[in-house]
Amino acid sequence: MKTPILSTMIFLLCLSIFSGCEEEKQEQEEVDYKEIQNELKATEVEVATALRKDFELLVNTTGKIEASKEVIIPFEAGGMIESMPIKNGQLVREGQILAQMETEKDQLNIEKAYISLERAQFDFEQDSLGVNSKDWNEIIKDNLTKKNGIPGIRLSIKEAEMILMDKTMKAPMSGVIANLEIREGNIASAGKELCRIYDPNSLMLRAKILESDIALVRPGQKVDIVPSSRNAGLYEGTVEEINPFVDENGMVTVRIKIQGSEGLLVGMNANAVIRIPQTENIIVPKQAVTPRSGGRPVVFTVVNNRAKWNYVEVGLDNGREIEILEGVKEGDIVILTNNLQLGHDAAVSIASPVRPGSIENQE
Repeated sequence: MKTPILSTMIFLLCLSIFSGCEEEKQEQEEVDYKEIQNELKATEVEVATALRKDFELLVNTTGKIEASKEVIIPFEAGGMIESMPIKNGQLVREGQILAQMETEKDQLNIEKAYISLERAQFDFEQDSLGVNSKDWNEIIKDNLTKKNGIPGIRLSIKEAEMILMDKTMKAPMSGVIANLEIREGNIASAGKELCRIYDPNSLMLRAKILESDIALVRPGQKVDIVPSSRNAGLYEGTVEEINPFVDENGMVTVRIKIQGSEGLLVGMNANAVIRIPQTENIIVPKQAVTPRSGGRPVVFTVVNNRAKWNYVEVGLDNGREIEILEGVKEGDIVILTNNLQLGHDAAVSIASPVRPGSIENQE
């Protein structure tokens, strides 16, 4: 029968052998993990710098481009268009002739009116001879003038001359010709539209804003404008006017002045983003924030070519950038791409070329 002392010694010996095996196995696993980690190829990532700056909320809208300085040119008198030295898209100067209508009949009417005036004046003089010079006065003169129809004839001459002037249509302002549809040789009626003239330097974007966002919008705020036309580029604008009226669709009309409107046309559709300044904070591109571990937001930073896991508290999000209230410091290099597959302390390499404003290399 074994003694208690012998049993205890056997138990301690077995425990010592088992513990040694576990320590050796754990040590081997740690060594293997580090070797594997070192052998893994570094993940290529794009990065940017966390900046402290004013955050901008972005309000998106769409609208049409219009001119704030535009006039419709109607025909003042009817008749045949004799000549029209203009075309759509042409730049004209104030006072330049737009169209000349046939005026032969109008000139003939003026000549007839002047002949009538000469005859009436002759009759007036004959009637004046029958009046005693002692009795002559302004009342008698006025009566004889009316008797011979001189005031009415003079009015007819003035009217005929005005009609003649209306037959020569001139530009009331400098600008671009648009909506010219009638042609030389056509018959035009009084009141019919000849064309429109607009100032190409006065283009505006007429857009609609949701009533829930309008409280954030103020005159003077900066706007990015992208016309729907292919390769139209990016234009800068400024909120110029807000109509204090909500329509039946819950929208408010905003007029945005466009700077440098070369290449734009009246009636173009365009997208716009109104930039609304907020408080200063740490800002990173939205791609830098990824949900991990139960939905908590995480930002990976780069330190010594290693990805570092940082839980963050986020603030406002404008679709492009996001506020970081806690977890990342100004100047930290944040990872923008391939961050879903990264782990803490994973090896990374900075992609080249990098995105605008990002850091090319971080040691």
